[in-house]
Amino acid sequence: MKLQSIAQQAQHSPAMVFHNGLHLIDRAFLREAYHQPHKSSAPGMAQVTAQQYAENLDETLRELHERRRDHR
Repeated sequence: MKLQSIAQQAQHSPAMVFHNGLHLIDRAFLREAYHQPHKSSAPGMAQVTAQQYAENLDETLRELHERRRDHR
C-alpha cells in the first residue's frame, strides 16, 4: 500500500518534507482508498452512499482521478 510506504518513510525520516504528494494518487490508489472505510458509514459531503458510489466504480474513479489531475 502506498500509504503504508509513505507512513514508514515519514517514521524513519521525520525531517523529510513532503512538498506535494499528488503525483502518488492514481486510479489504483483511489481504488485502494475506496476499500478502506466502513461501507456502513453515513453518506459523504455529496450525500452519496458507498453503495451508490460503487455502482459504477471504475468510471467514478476515472472521473475523480481526471478532476484531481486537472486541479478541479
